Amino acid sequence: MNTLEEELKKLHELCIQQELSIATAESCTGGFISKLITDQSNSSKYYRGSVIAYSNNVKSSILNISSELIHEHGAVSKEVSSAMAKGLLKVIDTDIALSVTGIMEKNDDASTKDCQVYITVMSLDNELTSHFLLEGSRLNNRMSTVYFAFNCLSDFIHKNYLLS
Repeated sequence: MNTLEEELKKLHELCIQQELSIATAESCTGGFISKLITDQSNSSKYYRGSVIAYSNNVKSSILNISSELIHEHGAVSKEVSSAMAKGLLKVIDTDIALSVTGIMEKNDDASTKDCQVYITVMSLDNELTSHFLLEGSRLNNRMSTVYFAFNCLSDFIHKNYLLS
């Protein structure tokens, strides 16, 4: 298994080689994915930007997700993750949109929802949404989410843009 740094380096080289642009819509990671991408030299060759949609209001007002969809499925759902990526493709001119929405820690012992994340990678022609359960501390869950996001993005590019 690659480390987070190895996964990021692989993704960085892949996007530059394939001349692919990416953008991110981040909820639970709060901009951490975009920070790590922009820490890399030459990331401006492929990285277009990010919408940090931490609140439902930003999800609705900027990414154009209906409040009904959020109410019906919850902010942490496959449907909202997909809608975030779709909205991002409309807001930012990019080949690939990556969205993450999740729960990084339980707020109390009575909480019924497990720590989890939905990650969507989407282009105009293809979409992949993955779901991961998380078990660590808030920081470890954020780091795991970023790792999973880079891994999902690399897999998506290999599957949809590279010839076997």
